[in-house]
Amino acid sequence: MLRKVFVNPEYNNSDKTLYLDIYHPYRYEGEKNPNFDDFSGLILDLKEKKQIAINYFFENLNPLLAKGFPIITVPSSNPQNIDTGITKVGILLAQEGRINATSCLQRYKQVDKKANGGNRDISVDLNSIKVYNQYMIKEQTVLLLDDVTTTGNSLSACERLLKQAGAAKVVKLALAKTASY
Repeated sequence: MLRKVFVNPEYNNSDKTLYLDIYHPYRYEGEKNPNFDDFSGLILDLKEKKQIAINYFFENLNPLLAKGFPIITVPSSNPQNIDTGITKVGILLAQEGRINATSCLQRYKQVDKKANGGNRDISVDLNSIKVYNQYMIKEQTVLLLDDVTTTGNSLSACERLLKQAGAAKVVKLALAKTASY
């Protein structure tokens, strides 16, 4: 069922990855990045599962989203790490009239963390993530949520896997896009 994800209809038709703001890494070329800002700090706080960041992103996303669709999160590079900050945001958003499908994508094989120099090729994610509970997404418009996107390959791989499992449409939203200098 094609259902709207965003209250603002212009965002529902985008095939591009949407994002809230730019993430400036704390370090750039080995030095403290002069562009590092409060928003970037909140992204790092979210990765550490700090409640202030979880609440911030929930409160900023919730009014933008419609009701009644599944929310899925991109899994961590570590299959054992299922309790992530972005998953916590997804669960809170689901409690507001959406479907908690945060466990639909699961990493079954550990991969090197991309932020630490891991391989960013799309095949890395395609060969280490599986879709579970396909009934939750079958013929549905779903929101695929990630904390930070740099190349977009993780989101694209997850989108491909979800569509192969029967999702009608995948709307991709990252909280932040890594700055390119």
